[in-house]
Amino acid sequence: MTPRISIITPSFNSGKYIEDAILSILGQQYENYEHIVVDGGSTDNTIEILKRYKHVKWISEPDNGQSEALNKGFKMATGEIIGWLNADEFYMPDAFSDISAMFETNESIDVLYGDVIFVDAQGTLLRYRCSHGFSFATLLYYGPFLSNCSLFFRRSVLERGCTLRTDFRYVMDHEFFVHLATIGLRFRYSPKPYGVFRWTGANISLSYDDPRRTSESVEIRKEYGIKWSRTLLGTRILYQLLRMYRFLLFRILFFGLLREFWKSTALKQKNIIWF
Repeated sequence: MTPRISIITPSFNSGKYIEDAILSILGQQYENYEHIVVDGGSTDNTIEILKRYKHVKWISEPDNGQSEALNKGFKMATGEIIGWLNADEFYMPDAFSDISAMFETNESIDVLYGDVIFVDAQGTLLRYRCSHGFSFATLLYYGPFLSNCSLFFRRSVLERGCTLRTDFRYVMDHEFFVHLATIGLRFRYSPKPYGVFRWTGANISLSYDDPRRTSESVEIRKEYGIKWSRTLLGTRILYQLLRMYRFLLFRILFFGLLREFWKSTALKQKNIIWF
């Protein structure tokens, strides 16, 4: 029997997009899954949409933000493989079958991540972004080169007590991934697109100029980084070095830019039906 996949979706007033997320899971041609939506007390049409889909497990109550909602969902999850899909994101067709096979045939994998596709608010293709093999230094000092909508992990991660920091609003995913790496969990890259990130103009993860985001990022590097890098200057130096390293090694030497161009061109030539 295929392993059960649990998908956790945090939502708040997400009625404009959440049905796309639901439909992308329904269309997976994979039977052994559960979709858990943790809503923060929406006042738009989100609840009306959720009620249409009897297979969706959902709760709606006030919370303290996305991290708390996800942690609630993690506690509700019963699957052997866990995924995190924001309400404005969606999965690529047949992603679950490939993810299931990867975990079943590679027992050493704790965390699996793939490439990601970017679309605009209407679902028009913007870019195919290739990720690359795991590098802790790049993750810590450059930032998360992997996306939650294309990342899955084993239940054993939760059983080890790993959760999202509820005091973080902007880079809770970054801190979570760094923490998993520091406790020795094994990451594996798969060069396939599993998820689609939608640029809506209101994405929290794209609030690069927000001082609180900067503060949270610095705190991560102070907690997990080498001693001399814990100053703001040390962090900035390492960021620039890792940015250059990532560009030269993964984007040029490993043909990341060319692969992105080829795959973006191929997708644009298709009449894409996402789900």
